[in-house]
Amino acid sequence: MVTAVLLYESTGYISLVEKYGCSKHPKKMEPYCDRVPENVRNFLDELDGGHPDLFSYDPGGADWFFCEVKSHTDSVRATQRICWRKLEELTRREIRLIQFHQL
Repeated sequence: MVTAVLLYESTGYISLVEKYGCSKHPKKMEPYCDRVPENVRNFLDELDGGHPDLFSYDPGGADWFFCEVKSHTDSVRATQRICWRKLEELTRREIRLIQFHQL
């Protein structure tokens, strides 16, 4: 995903794309589980809509965030906003949104 590359190039943060909370992907699970509290992981696992698009983290530190990516034809759904509010309460971290626009 181009967003993960852009985040890495601009911040040095690594972004895990898709299924970062899936036990079948142990290389993704380790940094995710090391940083994200269990109650947050449980909340995300119970969602029908799934996880935010990216889990991004500083490989040399403890900082991390969730990021949703939208194309120029896509928009944030009401259910996503509700989920984000709860995630922000649980994590005390803002969910980031990257919206691409057509030139």
